[in-house]
Amino acid sequence: MKCILLETKDKRKFFTYEKNLDSIQSFIQIFEVDVKKVKLKKGKILEIKDLIDCICNISNKKEELEYEIIEEPIQKSNKKSTTIRNFIYYQLLNNKKLSVKELKEKFKNYNLCDATFYNYLKKTKELLKNQDDKLNTKPSKTKLSRKK
Repeated sequence: MKCILLETKDKRKFFTYEKNLDSIQSFIQIFEVDVKKVKLKKGKILEIKDLIDCICNISNKKEELEYEIIEEPIQKSNKKSTTIRNFIYYQLLNNKKLSVKELKEKFKNYNLCDATFYNYLKKTKELLKNQDDKLNTKPSKTKLSRKK
């Protein structure tokens, strides 16, 4: 059966359905997970809830896996992410307040979890803060001298 292979930095491997790829996009980016499309011969394909449980439980016993790589690596188009981040960026730039609840309502057709919206909001706020710091930073007028 065709599915998605997720391989973490610590070499743990998980299989999930391709339909779950959008829901775990933030996880893939943050933890730099390798994603490949495979044909599974031996192993278990996990639904999103089971996948989360397995990823969080490091002490899982390793199963014997057998698969054939079909596509390597998969780079899922991130139009959703860009759309959401741009929306947040311009709302914050115009001093409008945003909440995860408002974002989830506005982008409800994207089927993303609260944590994903929270991450987008946090990263965009950090980006704006860094830009603001760079714009408001004046060069220092103090001279540096070396002690003898």
